[in-house]
Amino acid sequence: MNATQNRLLPKLGSLNVTGELLRLRVPVHFIIGDRDPLVPASIGQQLGELSKISRIAVTFAPFAGHMVHFDRPEIVRSILMSDKAFN
Repeated sequence: MNATQNRLLPKLGSLNVTGELLRLRVPVHFIIGDRDPLVPASIGQQLGELSKISRIAVTFAPFAGHMVHFDRPEIVRSILMSDKAFN
């Protein structure tokens, strides 16, 4: 997968997504699976730190991989149905 991604999207490897988040003017809620093989724990920690100073919320979903909405749909649904999703 990495070889394909690097070939098709070479700039993606150097993209700093978390650095751009502070410029967003809308609330963003990340739901990260604690077993996600594609999102390093360090990214989750960075997002958690950003949530203290911006309109970013982070929820870590236990027993979920990269596709949290498939692995733990009840968590995604509960966030979307609550006020937590858009605060």
